[in-house]
Amino acid sequence: MRHFNIPNGSVVIENKTCSYFNGTICKISEKCSTPFKNAKDSSRCCTGKCSPAAEKKPVGLALIGLAAIILIIFLLSRLKKPKKEMKNYIEEIEEKYSAKPNLKK
Repeated sequence: MRHFNIPNGSVVIENKTCSYFNGTICKISEKCSTPFKNAKDSSRCCTGKCSPAAEKKPVGLALIGLAAIILIIFLLSRLKKPKKEMKNYIEEIEEKYSAKPNLKK
């Protein structure tokens, strides 16, 4: 058995080949149904079943992009609305309180 030290720990490489373990060597684009064995002839020796790796989709990035677009649309719509000036507020308040109350007896 060979032992290699690497910065994050050590890797044990068996003196036995992948076929000794009744395994197959998976391609880089494949995953194994069991943990890979570090055999003499490959570090991708699979004693389980090799299968195509799931394609990673950038879902998180798409969601961030969608949220950014929604935020931009919201901010632009808020900026385009005409703002009332102070004199308009004062006029509304004056009209509200200047109306004579209807006092019927």
